[in-house]
Formats: sequence, C-alpha cells, structure tokens
Amino acid sequence: NLGEFTKTAGTDAAQFALTGFKLGLGIAADITLAGWDTHGNHDAAIPALFNNLYNTLGALWYFAEQLGIADRLVVNIASDFGRTPFYNSGMGKDHWIYGSQVIMKSQVNWTNRTVGASDDGHVAVKINPTTLQSDNTGMVITPAHIHLGLRDLLGIANSPSAAQFDLKVD
Repeated sequence: NLGEFTKTAGTDAAQFALTGFKLGLGIAADITLAGWDTHGNHDAAIPALFNNLYNTLGALWYFAEQLGIADRLVVNIASDFGRTPFYNSGMGKDHWIYGSQVIMKSQVNWTNRTVGASDDGHVAVKINPTTLQSDNTGMVITPAHIHLGLRDLLGIANSPSAAQFDLKVD
C-alpha cells in the first residue's frame, strides 16, 4: 500500500531499501531517479520528473512511518551537477557547476529552511558560516561542506572510514 502516492520504480526501490533497513540488512541506499539530464526540451520533461520525485519521497516517508523507522531516516537529495539558468538551442539546460542538495530528517529543529543562495545568474553567493546569511566576506557552501555536516549528523565524522576519505574544505 502506497497511501496516496503513485507506484514508480523509485517507490519500489524505496520500499526495498527500507525493508532492508528494518530487517537490519543495510544502513544506506542510493535510489536513482533517471531522466534529469535535460539537454533538450527541459520544460516539457520537468513536470513528470518532479512528479516522480514527489511520489518517491512521499512513499519513502510513508513506508518509513509504517515500518517505525522514520525517526532514524536521513534523506539526501542531490545530483552530481546543476542545470544552467539559461536554455540551449534545443530548449534544454546543460550542466552547471552550481547545484543544490536537500537534507530531510523528521522531528529535528533545523528543518524547513534554506541555507545558501545564488544570484540572478545562478552563481553561488557567499554566506557567513555562523549566521548562515549572505555575506560577501563569507564562504561558498560546497558539497564537501554538506557531506562533512552529514558525517557529523550520522556520528561518523571521526571514524576510521571517514579518515580514509578526507573532504577538503576552506
């Protein structure tokens, strides 16, 4: 039962991963939703892609609640790159150095906010690392910063495994 969500390949993967978590057979999963590489006809493709993402995330949290593990779930929605803020000749969007990530966790006080920003040209804006507000003397948040934060959240920042994969940040 998916509740109000539509069955997709992503919802199947979510159910499979969460069942493995519940049974103690796994602690992490990578669920890939294809089709986001919209070099052509970007605007025509995006509504269905976001609908698939909505159904996958909704089902993921629905299943986590049903299995009693939602309080232990951390979800990181990310891509390996962003999309240009302008269209190419095929009405698509090409690869862009700047992207975004969404971190989801239930029942924590840091949810429902945005950290970081971009300017009108979709270029990252520096922020103050303490206040998290725009600040020309601050820093640009990188994927390394986000992953260091995730390591802290998961309690593995000082583990031997984390030491093998140093994340360089300024």
